[in-house]
Amino acid sequence: GVPGVQYLSGEYRLWRGRSQLNYGKNYGNFTIKGIQPEYQMLESQVITRGRFINEVDQKEARKVIVIAQDAKEALFKEEEALDHWVQVNGIPFEVVGMYAFESGGRGQNQSSAVFIPLSAAQRVFNAQNLVDRIVFSFAENTLVGSKMAEERAVNILSRRHSFDPADERALWLNNNVENASTFNKVFAGISGFLWIIGIGTIIAGIVGVSNIMLIVVKERTREIGVRKALGATPANVIGQVLLEAIFVTSVAGYMGLVCGVGLLEWIGGKIPGSEMFRDQEVDLSIAVYATLILVAAGTFAGLIPARRAAAIRPIEALRDE
Repeated sequence: GVPGVQYLSGEYRLWRGRSQLNYGKNYGNFTIKGIQPEYQMLESQVITRGRFINEVDQKEARKVIVIAQDAKEALFKEEEALDHWVQVNGIPFEVVGMYAFESGGRGQNQSSAVFIPLSAAQRVFNAQNLVDRIVFSFAENTLVGSKMAEERAVNILSRRHSFDPADERALWLNNNVENASTFNKVFAGISGFLWIIGIGTIIAGIVGVSNIMLIVVKERTREIGVRKALGATPANVIGQVLLEAIFVTSVAGYMGLVCGVGLLEWIGGKIPGSEMFRDQEVDLSIAVYATLILVAAGTFAGLIPARRAAAIRPIEALRDE
């Protein structure tokens, strides 16, 4: 065994183009995966009815099968699927469980796979003791730990099957921790780019609101003059203009926030099987920071118009046409 391995399962696959499941007159093409019991933990399979493949099934090469809802609908329609027998390439298998499956990602019309014991798959499909994939996880889920586990696995397999560990053509490897690290770097770059766009948008908004408030101050020159003649202090005038600027930026900003949340909800509803957009939510801390930025932007945007309004002399304002 490989030191540090948490779960491990061999896998023998028969792709949907070479497989057919029948129940009475109903049939469907589904990828058949011969797996070991720990595959459930590796792929986080959620059982909705019945059970998953267990150690007894694997040890005795039992002809049992676990299907998803789409296979159940194709084969059984409205009938109960559990404890019924289906023909898998002409060989009877008993349905012992159903698991949760959502089509998504590269194809929303993607069908599910069906699972049978690896030992049964090797026997009925004349695969002897062959597997075409080995899936395993390890306790240390860091990038360094994953590379060490990968190296240990390659060394053990190279000694057992007599190939050079440095020969990349001898063994195909897919390290999910490494993939996740790569994706995180890509999304970090995208996030940084979006921050730049966001900052640029805020600056453009500040300029726009400032110009609007300058126009408002110009149009309300007489009003401001009357207020100052009646005893309003420069602080009162500045406070009014700043409050209006903050109100404009806050309302526009929250409208944008609501539209963004609504867009996430819409994407999540349209792509239910997508891991990337599933259960998206806005972090409360981000919402608080956004509120503070909006208030600061509104204050900054109204600063110049407010100072100009405070500098208006009542006599000149009353003469203004």
